[in-house]
Amino acid sequence: SGQTSSSSQGRAMSIDEAMGFALRHHQAGNLDLAETVYRQILGFHPDHPESLHLLGVIALQRGRHQEAVTMIGRAIKARPGFADAHSNLGNALRELGRLDEAEQSYRRAISLNSGFAMAHYNLGNVLMAGNRFDEAAKSFTTALACSPNLLEARINLGNALRELGRL
Repeated sequence: SGQTSSSSQGRAMSIDEAMGFALRHHQAGNLDLAETVYRQILGFHPDHPESLHLLGVIALQRGRHQEAVTMIGRAIKARPGFADAHSNLGNALRELGRLDEAEQSYRRAISLNSGFAMAHYNLGNVLMAGNRFDEAAKSFTTALACSPNLLEARINLGNALRELGRL
């Protein structure tokens, strides 16, 4: 991308290198360092979709659900076709009890990436919460078709089928 961020080694780091560094720390659970680097990237690129999205994910992980909605919403504004961001927006909205909006976010993520197992799974959970068990079972079945080892989807499919009396 040509723009740089400073690193502890004294040389300039590209935005891509900084994102890789931040993402590794984010995945390792070092949220403070990851958040710092994502914010530094935004200093160079105020509408950097990945940084906005992942700051929203950190907010979600820390229970700051409204902040997550705001940050992830900015990521989606910067990149409307960002399926992961739509799915994580759904997660934040679900945590806020805004189930209809969460459902819309999951459906948008699925429309952008039909093989997105976690979006199908999360949609199924929202449908279960609304007692829409038949639709939920279909979502869990699709999640399993996309990712056969997704244990949570298998368990929740069983729960949906039990609610439908299909033992």
